[in-house]
Amino acid sequence: MSPHVKIDADARRPSKPAYAGVLRSNGAWLRNPRGGVEDVAEMAAAGRRWLGLNMHEPDWTPKPASWEYAVRPRALRLGLTVFPWLRVYDRSDVRALRDVAERWSEQAGRALPVAPNLEVEAHDRLPPAAVCEELDGYEGEVITFTVAFLYRAVDWQPLAERGAVVLEIFPAESEDSTRVAGCVARAHEAGFRDVFLCYGAYAGQTPDLYDLALPHSVYTGDDVGAGNWRRWSTT
Repeated sequence: MSPHVKIDADARRPSKPAYAGVLRSNGAWLRNPRGGVEDVAEMAAAGRRWLGLNMHEPDWTPKPASWEYAVRPRALRLGLTVFPWLRVYDRSDVRALRDVAERWSEQAGRALPVAPNLEVEAHDRLPPAAVCEELDGYEGEVITFTVAFLYRAVDWQPLAERGAVVLEIFPAESEDSTRVAGCVARAHEAGFRDVFLCYGAYAGQTPDLYDLALPHSVYTGDDVGAGNWRRWSTT
């Protein structure tokens, strides 16, 4: 693991015109609704203003209702924006993700973001254009959640036209993550106007590795763990 993730001045430059979406504030991606993430107030006190909620994991029932047990209602009471994310492998995954986003948007009275987590599948069985076809007509922002350095063999432009990208800055598993400015430059080259960073919190990755002054998110809140959010505080 790199001793520190270096981010140079180019990575700090804000997008113009100013980005107006949810990612302008800091948030967290949560994996398991009963994975030690029930204390939403602790996350909010640490400066987290939005939560992306995972729609499937093999160790719990893959239903959005699982989040209604505690996490989502608590987040809504605290005024946090809550939206679904899902690692998408095929079109049916994208449709399932959209269904949840539409239901939650109707309940919220506004179009919420939706976040497909698209990684190596973008090479062949689920190109960005296919993701966008399944999300055609969805009124909320589409947040692309993906690898640190965008694959050059993939045409990202369809997703770039729908919204921002979140890059997985996980130095524990990716050498690319130690060259953040290059990752940001590559995302702009691929067509994304607005580029944001997600910092890994698992496998010994700690907040001192990162620049918390930048708008960012954390993957995952489960790995931060209850009682530890103060270390990741941005307030």
